Amino acid sequence: MTFTKTFADRFSLASVDGEDGVLLDLVTGEFYRVDRVGVVICKALAEGAGASGAAAATVRNFTVSRTQAQADVRALVASLARPARRRRQKRPVTFREAGDGFDMFVGRRHALHVERTAGSVETRRRDPALLRLVAPHVLALQGRAVLHASAALVGRKIIAFMGPSGVGKTTIAEILRSAGAPTISRDLLVMADARRAFLGGEAAIATWSRRRARIIYASPLGAASRAPASPVGAILIVERGASGSALRIDELRGAPAIAALLENAFVELPDRRVWRRALDMCRALAAQGLVRRAQVPEGRAALGRVLTAWVAGGARVTRRR
Repeated sequence: MTFTKTFADRFSLASVDGEDGVLLDLVTGEFYRVDRVGVVICKALAEGAGASGAAAATVRNFTVSRTQAQADVRALVASLARPARRRRQKRPVTFREAGDGFDMFVGRRHALHVERTAGSVETRRRDPALLRLVAPHVLALQGRAVLHASAALVGRKIIAFMGPSGVGKTTIAEILRSAGAPTISRDLLVMADARRAFLGGEAAIATWSRRRARIIYASPLGAASRAPASPVGAILIVERGASGSALRIDELRGAPAIAALLENAFVELPDRRVWRRALDMCRALAAQGLVRRAQVPEGRAALGRVLTAWVAGGARVTRRR
């Protein structure tokens, strides 16, 4: 299989300052991490250079032979014909195109239908939990990005926390609130743009989710995007198991930063507009150097001591290379 003639229509690339990047398949929604050589090849293919042009671009940018460059192009194209090596986190919901929009399934059970224009949601079950699950996707159709993150307002900036279920995002938000940092979100952080997030976004989603009708109009959900916004100071990818009682924060750059954000960006809808916008947002956040890896200690008591001291010290985010 070859993508060299249709590359720009099939794939979208996100990279920062020529570093390694993330390549998103706009047909399947899967994404691939590519190294610096791969970034050069992808850019050349997207510009219509073809395989030979991509090889020539590789020779110009790296100290490699023409033979090696051609082999690199063939290897990258071949890898795109296989399933993505890095998949997004599994979520409890999936979507399928149906009629004028998308059917949402929870497991194998059909739950509701979302209009493609994000005008309304039709459901037979008047269940706030279902509406909360679909809300980030409705907002995505409306052009608004939502991150699966807890967040607190520390000073005048929002510090967000991401990670797999069970890592302690909600616990961290509770600890920070007790330390004097108000909770902005426990689970859903609604972004205003690549620099700011809405302070009342999650509260607006909760209000909308309590509506009870068979057809629920999505326009009131726009309240999530009309709340005041504050700048994002950092997005921390939480990992448990730091040695001792320390909080270790390290810079996360390039493809790892973009991929970590994309995994938490609610992009299950099979809609290339949603996917492109999410990828652009993730690239912009990564480009600002906002993404960090945070190793936190095990145990609520140790976590509470560390985070309380961190907030008291101004919640500084160190930058290490």
